[in-house]
Amino acid sequence: MYIYCIEHKEGSQTCYLIISLPRADDDAWVVSSLAFGVQISKSWDGDKDFFNKCINRLDNIMSPAAYLKDAIINEINSMSCISTDSSDSNFLGIRQLTNLKAFKKLKEHKDFSELSAKSKDLWVNGKEILRLDVNLVKSCYEPYSDEIIMEYIDDYSWELSVILATYSVFK
Repeated sequence: MYIYCIEHKEGSQTCYLIISLPRADDDAWVVSSLAFGVQISKSWDGDKDFFNKCINRLDNIMSPAAYLKDAIINEINSMSCISTDSSDSNFLGIRQLTNLKAFKKLKEHKDFSELSAKSKDLWVNGKEILRLDVNLVKSCYEPYSDEIIMEYIDDYSWELSVILATYSVFK
C-alpha cells in the first residue's frame, strides 16, 4: 500500500491510498489492472491543514483497506485482462508481473541482504535510490524477458532498483 500525495503547481492538493505491486511513487497506478486507488482527499485552494486531514482519514480507513491487497494478489494470480484508464493496461500488467518475477530472482542473489541493507540506508538517510548494476539486472530479467525489455534494460534497471528500495524500507 502506498500513500500518494501531490501538491500541484496551481496550488491544488490530492491524496490517494494505492494498493499495488511495488512501483514508483506516481499516479500511473490508474492505468494498471494490478492496482486499486482510493482518493483520500482533494483541495483546490491549498488548504494548510490538508495533510493532517488526510492523515485523519487514513487512520480511519487504513485497517479495512488492507484487505484490498488480497484482491491484488488474486489479480496477479489470474489477470482479468481488463482496461482501466489505458488501452495498454493488460500489457502494463504483464510488464509489472515480469518486474515482480525479476525481483524474486534478485532476492535469490548471494548479495541480496547486503544490497537490501545498502538500498535501505541510501533511501532512509539520503532519499536516493540505489541504482543496481545493469549486468545484475540483466541476469534477473533474462529468464522472463522479451527483446523489448532487454533493449531497454537501463529503464528496467531503474524499475528493479525502485522495487528493491521499496522492499528494503517496508519489509
